[in-house]
Amino acid sequence: MKSKFLYLIGIMLISGLLVSCDKDSENEKSGDFKKLLIGYWAETHSQGYYHSFTNPGNNEEWDKDISADGTLCFKEDGTFEDTMYGAIARGNWTLNGNQLSLTITWCEDPESIGGNDSPVILELNESKLVLEFHSKNENYEEYDKSTFIKVNP
Repeated sequence: MKSKFLYLIGIMLISGLLVSCDKDSENEKSGDFKKLLIGYWAETHSQGYYHSFTNPGNNEEWDKDISADGTLCFKEDGTFEDTMYGAIARGNWTLNGNQLSLTITWCEDPESIGGNDSPVILELNESKLVLEFHSKNENYEEYDKSTFIKVNP
């Protein structure tokens, strides 16, 4: 009887420890991510694929290091600028947990229609950002995991 009582007390203590050590709330994580995200980022690696369901000749896969000639800049006011690969895109960004929402306007062609993108932040710290992009519709599927390093403007 005494051993059952000790066993029960042990289970209660362990349960109490597990409950009291809960993780950061989503709001706290989102606030930390926002602070870390602000600044200039240069892409250094890209891994992914493009699969066309209507034209398989366009299918490709990649895993390559990149020496980017531009930056991705997230500003405190919720705007961003992407100067990667010679094209300029501007827009707004919001963050919900680790889900980044981008509303994009292509600046080099004012008549072009912008778009939306919702990459997931896989990793974010003071010097490294890893974003995961995934798009799929009836014509194609595209996936890209992009790694960025923080740079000075």
